Amino acid sequence: MRASVLPRLPTAYPVLRIDSASGYGHIHPDGTGELLDRLRSGEHVRYRAWSWLGPLSQEQRAFLQRRRGVRPFLPQTPEAAISPRVRELARQWCEDLIARRAELPSRRDELDLAIARRLSRRLSEDYTYTLDLRAADASRDGVEDFLFYMKEGHCEYFASALTVMCQALGVRARLATGYRSDEIDPDTDELIVRDRDAHAWCEVFTPSTDFTVVDPSPAPSRLRGEVGWWGRLRLAWNDAQFVWQERILGYDAERRQKLAAFIRGQLRAVGLWFRVAGIRLAASLHDLVIYGHIDSLLVRVSRVVTGATLFVALLALWRGIRRRLKLRRAYAAGEAVPPAQMAFMRRLLKLLAARGIKRTAAQTPREALAVARDRFNLPPETTDRLVRFYDRLRWGKQPASQEELRNAERLVADLAASLKS
Repeated sequence: MRASVLPRLPTAYPVLRIDSASGYGHIHPDGTGELLDRLRSGEHVRYRAWSWLGPLSQEQRAFLQRRRGVRPFLPQTPEAAISPRVRELARQWCEDLIARRAELPSRRDELDLAIARRLSRRLSEDYTYTLDLRAADASRDGVEDFLFYMKEGHCEYFASALTVMCQALGVRARLATGYRSDEIDPDTDELIVRDRDAHAWCEVFTPSTDFTVVDPSPAPSRLRGEVGWWGRLRLAWNDAQFVWQERILGYDAERRQKLAAFIRGQLRAVGLWFRVAGIRLAASLHDLVIYGHIDSLLVRVSRVVTGATLFVALLALWRGIRRRLKLRRAYAAGEAVPPAQMAFMRRLLKLLAARGIKRTAAQTPREALAVARDRFNLPPETTDRLVRFYDRLRWGKQPASQEELRNAERLVADLAASLKS
């Protein structure tokens, strides 16, 4: 892994031992680990961690309890900070389990887990996973906004909602963050974890089970054993990156010198090949100009040049069509403003340029109008109104009505009259 994410180490809970030649592995009482070292942020580190797989035995739970102290650290949301609507919704979803827990206190651990899993299942089934958070309202309580208004969000929303709802019902739970991946390299049988696999979930604590992961996010898991030519290509690229880090950047001085000598030899061979090819091509061109003879080399070169030119032209055409379609979709969805709606500002700047005020590449329309206002004594309320309207269209991406555009054109005409007088 990259050293830039240190000192915390991605490990499975609970970590028991950390070995690394890059630094000292420190284990916290909460079952997480750190690697303390002095590496530069751009380097890579290799480490090995040992963890227990659940469910834990009674001896293992007793060991963890001795290591962490009398009780685990469980952050509790203050009673007043939990929205009454959130508390009531959690109670409605688990009313029967809450009643059974009150009747059977000896089965609290089992029923706490049942409550957490009931809440998790309802969140997974009734809410939608998305990374588009434009509907979020920062003025509301985050969990309440997710449960009653947005009804969609990413893993942190699902995990936070489950954690708060559990705590509202007296279930001991905490929010956990880390990585989730089940992408397996089919050639090496290694688990691949990427930055995009960052994830959040909920962990429920009971004395008889220690911490149990309860993940309410409905996001699909990563592909296991990714197949197909695209998956193979991605894995090959990952392997090449790993080889570069391990086999090249990790070389000692002697091996680097040998590698440099090998690369120089290969470059000389490539240079010689290009030189010979250049001489042959020059001779072919000479025969073409003097004798009108076209040999096989010229035919191959012309095919390559024609194919490359056609490929670049098709690529440029495809990108242009794709960009145009993307803009049209954005205009239709109201996420962008067509350039035609900002024509009033272009006309105004053209009028100013005709009067000697030419806007530079580094100058904004607001700055150009400020210069014109001072030089020609233009009404500041008119120029400010036009600039605010332009900023709303250009940067706020809020389309204007026809009446607003007519008003802007009328203001430009008034300024044009002022410039002529």
